Amino acid sequence: MLRQSEPTSSTLHLVASDMTSIMEQLDTKDLDVGDGEFPTTEAGDRLPFTAIYSLVGFKESDAMVFLSSPITAKILEVERYTSNQDRFNNTVQRSVNKATPAMYRIELKHGEFTWEVKKKEKHFVELHRDLRAYKALRRLHLPSRGTSIRRRATMKMEKAEIPVLPREEAKNQSGGVSSRKKQLEDYLNNLLQMPMYRSCHATMEFIDVSQLSFIHDLGPKGLEGMVLKRSGGHRFPGLNCCGRSKICYHWSKRWLVVKDSFLMYMKPDSGAISFVMLFDKEFSVKLDSKETETKHGLRINSLSRSLVLKCSSYRHARWWGQAIEAFSQKHGAAFLTDHRFGSFARQEENIPAKCLSDVAALRCWLLTLRLRPVCSGWSSSINSQQTLIPGRLLELRAAAPLPLAQAGSRSVRSLHTGVGDLFGDTRFWHGKDYCNFVHKDWIQLDKPFDDFIDRHKTPRMPWHDIASVVHGKAARDVARHFIQRWNFTKLVKPKYRSLSFPYLLPKSHLTAGELRYQVPNCTTAKVQILRSASDWSAGIKYHEESIHNAYVHAIENSQHFIYIENQFFISCAENKLVYNKIGDTIAERIKKAYREGAKYRVYVVTPLLPGFEGDINTGGGSAIQAVMHFNYRTMNKGEHSIISQLRAEMGDQWMNYISFTGLRTHADLEGTLVTELIYVHSKMLIADDNTVIIGSANINDRSMLGKRDSEVAVIVEDSETVDAVMDGQPYRAGKFALQLRLECFRMILGANTDPSIDVSDPISELFYKETWMATCARNASIYQKVFRCLPSSDVRNISELEGFLAKPGLAREDPARAQEELKKIRGFLVQFPLQFMSEQNLLPPIGCKEAMVPMEVWT
Repeated sequence: MLRQSEPTSSTLHLVASDMTSIMEQLDTKDLDVGDGEFPTTEAGDRLPFTAIYSLVGFKESDAMVFLSSPITAKILEVERYTSNQDRFNNTVQRSVNKATPAMYRIELKHGEFTWEVKKKEKHFVELHRDLRAYKALRRLHLPSRGTSIRRRATMKMEKAEIPVLPREEAKNQSGGVSSRKKQLEDYLNNLLQMPMYRSCHATMEFIDVSQLSFIHDLGPKGLEGMVLKRSGGHRFPGLNCCGRSKICYHWSKRWLVVKDSFLMYMKPDSGAISFVMLFDKEFSVKLDSKETETKHGLRINSLSRSLVLKCSSYRHARWWGQAIEAFSQKHGAAFLTDHRFGSFARQEENIPAKCLSDVAALRCWLLTLRLRPVCSGWSSSINSQQTLIPGRLLELRAAAPLPLAQAGSRSVRSLHTGVGDLFGDTRFWHGKDYCNFVHKDWIQLDKPFDDFIDRHKTPRMPWHDIASVVHGKAARDVARHFIQRWNFTKLVKPKYRSLSFPYLLPKSHLTAGELRYQVPNCTTAKVQILRSASDWSAGIKYHEESIHNAYVHAIENSQHFIYIENQFFISCAENKLVYNKIGDTIAERIKKAYREGAKYRVYVVTPLLPGFEGDINTGGGSAIQAVMHFNYRTMNKGEHSIISQLRAEMGDQWMNYISFTGLRTHADLEGTLVTELIYVHSKMLIADDNTVIIGSANINDRSMLGKRDSEVAVIVEDSETVDAVMDGQPYRAGKFALQLRLECFRMILGANTDPSIDVSDPISELFYKETWMATCARNASIYQKVFRCLPSSDVRNISELEGFLAKPGLAREDPARAQEELKKIRGFLVQFPLQFMSEQNLLPPIGCKEAMVPMEVWT
């Protein structure tokens, strides 16, 4: 972390204090500070990436810049330039007569890094002058105390003589330009072998290096140097800060650093990073004065900013412009163009990927976040460590209102819950973990261990989720999206501008294949990162809706089936309230199959109720009803719905092509039979057992259109295939997609406990009608019989609610018989109650607070 102005008692500071005491006790005889030695670094001559968070002022002695390798310099060529006036003169002879002093193009090598600088004769003279002043100043500040070995080493360094810089006039007496080239090359190489002078700020500025030059994970070394940066140019939503008035301009001295996928600048006095510009499809460099409005200016454009720099001369600006453009094209071309689906990221091949679809897999994932304090005695198997998957914190909870038994749970008895003894498995879900947000939304989140619903009477609502992990370049694209959002938020929100919230830098794709860790049992696939992003979320000029585009593409191009799990199902565009085209694309794809006489299936799994607080026994709250309205409008209600579109062409044959389902479960809560819907929180599409989209985007306008919520997702297309079956015929399925689809089907259909259930063929008549449709219908019927649970197609308006609830189910009338009926349940799949409240206007009534917000809040 960057240094903070005020000390804290954080864990990091405590560790730092411990390390300080350890360092003070080291024997100084073990330290080797000889004149000819180079500093040692981590990972075998590599600076750690974490060094970007420990930057200091450029002239401070503890600035970590170099590796342990030597630096070598070679003058490649000597260039000559004409004066500015003659550059625009068509007379060649006049240009030759007014030739200016030589410009030396110098190649430098240091470890794995190679770069070039251009310097004039005067720059060598200025460097030599600065080094003499530096040496004189050092002599005035010899250490007056400390160990004798340190004093001797320092004095030894002070005695080191600066290499001799022959006078420029000598070049005409000893062989001309080639001799002078050799003299300067020898001078520079000798200088770079001496730690005292190599680490001098004047030398580092001469060879264009900084603390960010040689960090392996930042990729190859690009152009660096001091520039004047003009204020403004950011793209803030609703505000044009590019500006035209010169009165508003403010120039600041900054150190510019160009890397393979971004450029940035730093404050020389503190070393702090003060802006990061990521390469994108609109990245360009302009030189002419009309573009820059500045003499010797350079304008660098991107989707997020128009950055104007001032150089010392036209030649300087031209060299920098050409160097930035050439370097970005050579190393960062992948970021400079638009990609499939309009994504900021390209499709990457040979990426290890894995789906995480059970509790164990989520717990073992590499990156975990602790969301609340750890309580002594709390079993590690129930600690709130969850997986950060692209765009959203995902968790797969067991498909039961009360969790599955796990080892180590008894230790929870030592907790003081404040609700008395906990029975059965309720002890697993402490405090806010025991929730049912349709019954009551979360409150008092600052008290994570306090219950807010009665766990003795109200069943916990389980969640179902799907997550994915990717590695390599795709993982770095995920990080790049996060970095862009973080840096933009830091830029626009004053409370994040302190050094305590550092700018983040993306690691190079060139080192992405050096995986230190990998999740076991991954499958190699083609992977592309998708997102929804816009000006407000990422500070970009144009919004991106690549997730929406990918969904539409996957559905249009599917040949056999699509399987969807999503928290919302709001689509079918009428270009007034709903605009995303996923529902329409599904309808069109089914109609195409119907016209061709082809077999094609669509499976949709979504929550039985939206995730808003409301008493469904009285019809639910206005928020629940509003979302229900748009869900039903997508599925079956009104002319724009999928079923209405299909009925218009094929009548009731639509049932052979698409099914809408939800998930439900049951348990014994302190001797009482209870049921609860399983909240489908996943956002996933599987097509043809070879293509998968997983991420944070719901099927609604908020997530899909790109201008509203910020989302991220991954599309995985299999490159490894395995033997499978499709409509009774041999089929080469993708290894990743097939495994994920089989896991989902086995879990929700109960095949994990009943091996007689065959889920191998996703579109056969036997599976679709006698397994999928029969299971969801039978389960729904049993739950209706035992619990009289809502939502139910038997309730078509508010007036029918009271009569429906007045009739008790078997769970109340005959619990023993109810238990026998529940044994017939297979898995968790139930029919979606398409006729629930079908005769009721579910839009918020005039006068309520929900009716006062824009309708797009619900879409």
